[in-house]
Amino acid sequence: MNLLALIFLAASILPLDCKITLEPGNELPRPCLSLKAVYGSRIVIGKAVSAPFIVYEDRGVAYEVAYDEMDRRIRYIRTTDTSFQSSDGFSIGDEMELDVRKIRIEMGWEVYGPLTKDGWRPVFGRNTLRKEKVHTTEIGNILEEGDPSINLPKEGKVVLRIRYFSKSI
Repeated sequence: MNLLALIFLAASILPLDCKITLEPGNELPRPCLSLKAVYGSRIVIGKAVSAPFIVYEDRGVAYEVAYDEMDRRIRYIRTTDTSFQSSDGFSIGDEMELDVRKIRIEMGWEVYGPLTKDGWRPVFGRNTLRKEKVHTTEIGNILEEGDPSINLPKEGKVVLRIRYFSKSI
């Protein structure tokens, strides 16, 4: 078999037809289902809810894309990739100073700030419904330390570190 034939064979095996518009609600193309993660087959996408997911790379940034098993609609997207930058110029690890009234706390789920211009939520951690105790949870490749919603002041500005970015339905 010549080199050109090998290249065509390899190309036919790769999911070349896997082009995703990274927006919740869009359908995940069938060829993308082969892009499984090495660290699991499901991720948590809400309080006590999990879904199958793939790892998709777009312009050098890796995203975890969770989808509905029945209709393949994208339900949740997150990135912990430090190469990611929102249209507002924020990246994972950056600190945001914002009015405490702009912080959203989903009980038993994410603690996040206002949407960026391109629709991403900067996530500061998870509301774990636990007492003030530093704990570590590993979900996929996200390592969390403590609950950033514990002991937030009732008013004023706070500074929180961005742990990851997410979008969901």
